[in-house]
Amino acid sequence: MAKIGTFGYHPSILPLHRGRDAIQWALRFRDRVTGGTVYWMDDGADTGPVAYQDIVLIRPDDTPLSLWIGHLFPMGLRLFGRLLDDVAAGRKIPSIPQDEALATWEPAIGRPPPLSAK
Repeated sequence: MAKIGTFGYHPSILPLHRGRDAIQWALRFRDRVTGGTVYWMDDGADTGPVAYQDIVLIRPDDTPLSLWIGHLFPMGLRLFGRLLDDVAAGRKIPSIPQDEALATWEPAIGRPPPLSAK
């Protein structure tokens, strides 16, 4: 068992765009802002309390790859660095529940649906 808990990084401003293809959905919905979230993992998919978040503006010429490489991947590293710094310093890690009234879930893009159990 993890001593303080388990954390994940999601490339969206949770609870928006939960699911596998958050970056692509932000672009499909023509969002002007996206971001990244380090969150406490729980039994749900991208549903745990938020520890740290940051935002980035989406430019008209952004692609999923440009957002990931240029902004969201480095953002995830910074946010996890902040988490590790706070753990090392003995500071309390934020735990802000996600607002379920604002939550969205988008399906995977370009992947076949799962096979039904027989």
